[in-house]
Amino acid sequence: MYLSEPYSANGLGFSRMWKVVDHDGDGDFTDSGSQTAAIVRGIPRDDHGLNHIQIIGDSLYVGNGVRTRNGDFQTFAGDTFGESAYGGTILKIANLNNVENSQRLGWFLPCHSHFTQYANLINGTDPVGSSPFTSVADDKLRVMASGTRNPFGLAVDKNGDLFLHR
Repeated sequence: MYLSEPYSANGLGFSRMWKVVDHDGDGDFTDSGSQTAAIVRGIPRDDHGLNHIQIIGDSLYVGNGVRTRNGDFQTFAGDTFGESAYGGTILKIANLNNVENSQRLGWFLPCHSHFTQYANLINGTDPVGSSPFTSVADDKLRVMASGTRNPFGLAVDKNGDLFLHR
């Protein structure tokens, strides 16, 4: 099972995704026979975050809205990033089989030693090619489509095609 949730760190709003595995198959995802791992974290958010997870084959798709209000570019109280490369996008993990049950996949949280690298990542300008636009890693959350304000209502039809309502 895959879940998304908003959270706060260092006074900033973020989204993360969890992978929950019921190893003993009893249908209880909260007992000792289950394993929970944050596989994606540190995605900037305010009113809109990761939502409407869909699985097609071995791929995960999730919508992420922009952080603006009324169409204006804005930052919010305590927010030092404003818009990011993840905003207004459909994001994809191409191969869930390559995502380990650990936090290996997660984007790191901003802290003093990595603040510039984190800012470059969310702005889509990471010089080492790990930005969500240029990464080719099939186990990372990457931008599949951009230009939506708040992709809401992701759905899969009987042919396995992905649709969204905006």
